Amino acid sequence: MAHELDTRDAPGSGDSEFADSVFADNLRIARMAAPDAPDLLVPPTANTLFVPTAPFLTQTSMKLPVGRQRMEVLHISDYDGVEEALRARSASGPLSQAFELAPLRVLRRRFGVGHVNNGGPWMLDEPALADVRRLISAPFKPTEMKALVADVVATCDSVLAEMLKADAEMLDVGTYANEVHFRMMARIMGVSESLAPVFREWMRVFNESDSLATLTRQPEIRRTLSALLAQAETSQHQGGEIVGLLGFLAQEHLGGAMIGSSRLRTSDVVSLLWAVIAAGTDTPGTAAAATVYFTLQTGDFAGLTEYDRARKAISESLRFYPPFPKPLSKVRVDCEIAGVPLKKNQWVETHLPAANRDERVFERPHEFDIDRPDIKNARPFGDIPHYCIGSHYGQLVGAHVITTLATQLPGLALLPKPRPYRRHTGLLHRLDSLPALTNV
Repeated sequence: MAHELDTRDAPGSGDSEFADSVFADNLRIARMAAPDAPDLLVPPTANTLFVPTAPFLTQTSMKLPVGRQRMEVLHISDYDGVEEALRARSASGPLSQAFELAPLRVLRRRFGVGHVNNGGPWMLDEPALADVRRLISAPFKPTEMKALVADVVATCDSVLAEMLKADAEMLDVGTYANEVHFRMMARIMGVSESLAPVFREWMRVFNESDSLATLTRQPEIRRTLSALLAQAETSQHQGGEIVGLLGFLAQEHLGGAMIGSSRLRTSDVVSLLWAVIAAGTDTPGTAAAATVYFTLQTGDFAGLTEYDRARKAISESLRFYPPFPKPLSKVRVDCEIAGVPLKKNQWVETHLPAANRDERVFERPHEFDIDRPDIKNARPFGDIPHYCIGSHYGQLVGAHVITTLATQLPGLALLPKPRPYRRHTGLLHRLDSLPALTNV
């Protein structure tokens, strides 16, 4: 039977009650479609679509450092519409990720003012985005990831041993997955592993924020990363070798590399390094924990002792509930997206969970199936030109986290009901805290 979008009248741009009912009904439909599927733990205020629905507008506001900005947002959730919207962020496309006002961006880059996260590199458009991707993508290419396998496995083993020594009966899977990531990130950056706890604390503040506008200031991020960059540049001036991503960026900075039409600045390098640390928790941390949560419910967890099997499980988890489920873009010129006329300065939110459950593309879309034959069609990492450069790294580390747990703790179990688990609605829909019984 051909899939048809929900064709009820879309809510008006100011009809918040009707919009809320659309989100609530949408989630209810998804749950009813597969009652035996794992619990998604969708937060009450997620406003996320899990079933493709006719595009509709809502009215909201974005908190700014000073005041608020009124927003009219078009919600797109079917597979074709989401693909169109994601690709509209290309070099000549009508949608933009660059939310920050140009004068503020100039000040932030030139003088290093404001929070290091504001206007991060993931919010750049072409041609600057292409330069950013070139500068930070090298360590995350598939060939480089293969060389990291032994380090990833050893890190998974050592972190698990440390945590079980501290508490042999209870393991927080989210904390474990993130700790592995932060230690690996220190190695990829070419800095001391002793900085992993520092990265963890920075990320804790980031994760507890509802939006970029409400982030608590963390000047130590800029100070620490600026000092590391200065050390790397001094070493290179003295003939030292180039080590890790930090060393590569130091070399590019000294060599006068460009981001778009301007020179790479110290503030840019700091922003790039922090973006790699922060964005890297999406898959190895958030998705690995969610995979364990889902597969413990389906009974698949104990069978995830082989890497390929774990990789399939994490891919299905990313389809089932992507960690970053609603990419938001700003309309920069009047256009039409998914058949809806849009004006400059309106917004488009693409709902990946719904697109990944489109019946025209996926069989039994609301069921959790590790052996799903159509998994290649899922879009958990966005699309060109903003496709996640760390997708290979995230899935590699996440899969090894899972195989380590399934091999060493096959009796791992969720806490008894009612379970104290929750998913957060901040910058990521993350389940980073997942205490589980080890049963050892």
